[in-house]
Amino acid sequence: IYTVRIYSRIEIVRASLNEPQLADAVIEKLGDDSTYTTQVNGIDYAVTERKYAVFPQKSGRMTIQPLILTAEVLTGSRPNFNGFFGSQLTRTQKAVSKAVDLEVRPAPADYTGANWLSAEHVELAEEWSGDVQQMNVGEPLTRTLTLQARGATVGQLPELNTARTDDRIKVYPDQPVLQEQKKPDSLVAVRQEKIALIPAKAGSYTLPAIEIPWFNTEKQAMETV
Repeated sequence: IYTVRIYSRIEIVRASLNEPQLADAVIEKLGDDSTYTTQVNGIDYAVTERKYAVFPQKSGRMTIQPLILTAEVLTGSRPNFNGFFGSQLTRTQKAVSKAVDLEVRPAPADYTGANWLSAEHVELAEEWSGDVQQMNVGEPLTRTLTLQARGATVGQLPELNTARTDDRIKVYPDQPVLQEQKKPDSLVAVRQEKIALIPAKAGSYTLPAIEIPWFNTEKQAMETV
């Protein structure tokens, strides 16, 4: 999470701030800007805070370039011919942040999964449109699989319905639904798949387990959901 804070003790008429730049990375702005007041060394400041989620796409050393704030600062007003206040007098002021160096580690050497998924938290859930113990031949039952990962992009989420099922069951998957939810402190990625299952013959069936390996960035360890 890359947090930008602008501290001001003067009145700003308008301002512009460039977006963070980082090659080989996906950068997502999180939510709306927040504003509040604080004290620094006993002096009151108005603060504007903006947050980004940064997802490096390769390992190695990277640098987020400095951000540049260009602001029109109010200095006074010019009276018009009637003696009333007229146009505002401003001056342009710039502020530059420091560059931020990152050292991005590669995936663990012992990782053997087909898809690399790193996140703060991962959940996998399923729902059924009916009772799996009361299926009838030729009648569809819909299985809904939902994978949710906090601290990941939707492009990192793997396909869920990949295991081969019994040949006596016809499988009709829908197009997956992909969503990204921008929370104040993180990005939540969601992948949902709906699969219609139609048994062609009576009997007992076992669907293979779905296991998603992922790297827990908070614990710095591999886990499986």
